[in-house]
Amino acid sequence: FGAKFVASLEPPSKMKSKSPQSIRPRATLTLADAFSTFLASHIDAQNFLRANADLDLAAISFPNPFIKGIRFSLATGLHAIPAHERRHLHQARTVLTTLQTKPT
Repeated sequence: FGAKFVASLEPPSKMKSKSPQSIRPRATLTLADAFSTFLASHIDAQNFLRANADLDLAAISFPNPFIKGIRFSLATGLHAIPAHERRHLHQARTVLTTLQTKPT
């Protein structure tokens, strides 16, 4: 199930849904702040992986914070993060392409 979930996050979007209110981006966040937060989150993830390189990430599970009753392995969760980011980057590229090709 985890592999299928991660694959569903890869671009282009295969499923459409609204994000829960709790994780929607803040409208007041500047691009510079968003970028620094993005980079900091990657540094945090790298540090976590280095500090826990001896753990079996496939054997550790956690409850999905958005889908009640579903548990994922930590390995699946860590694979989902970059897949989800690629999906958002694909969406951003699509918006830019649309804006650039739209007649004025």
